[in-house]
Amino acid sequence: YTTEGAATPVSTANFSVTGETAYNTTIAAGANGSVSPSGTVYANNNHVHPTITATPNEHYHFVNWTSNNAAASVADANSATTTVTATASGYTITANFAGDEYTITYKDQGGVDYSGNNMGSLPATHTYGTATELVSGAKEGFTFGGWYTDAECTGEAVTSIGATAKTSNFTLYAKWTPSGYNARITFVPGNIVAPGATVTVTATIEPA
Repeated sequence: YTTEGAATPVSTANFSVTGETAYNTTIAAGANGSVSPSGTVYANNNHVHPTITATPNEHYHFVNWTSNNAAASVADANSATTTVTATASGYTITANFAGDEYTITYKDQGGVDYSGNNMGSLPATHTYGTATELVSGAKEGFTFGGWYTDAECTGEAVTSIGATAKTSNFTLYAKWTPSGYNARITFVPGNIVAPGATVTVTATIEPA
């Protein structure tokens, strides 16, 4: 629409300049956040550029602005606060949000460094709002007994992290039990041993 006379603000989200047409553009929020103003604003590609702001919910962050048509755009798609430009009416600009990411640290029971041989396959982060399925530990000669949230590996093992269960970085602890034992016997007599004689040997017990 157009307005005669000097530049006159109609509202915080809707104004025009003499002789210029401003196009209606819808400002919308994706899941897990809000926008201000929300709904219809009027903009063009000359002097009318309303400011819009995106605000994420707790434990989420702003990602970017997207438009369903190039006729409606923003000055900086990666800034939570930016301005709108439009060359036609009826299009929508949407603020997108994503869950915060938290780092997962893996340890062995007791808090020592993780000794499994599959660190590369374990999920490195947990994203708030999305459940994280855990991968079982693997270690030669040992049976994996589960992931625990305490260093002593008490209580029940966890197999997944709930979508909203964590709001900061956290550590998981692997419980291991040997899958069997091998005995290595070492005997180096100093003298010849007669048949039936009693000798002392050293035995080393190791996980199979």
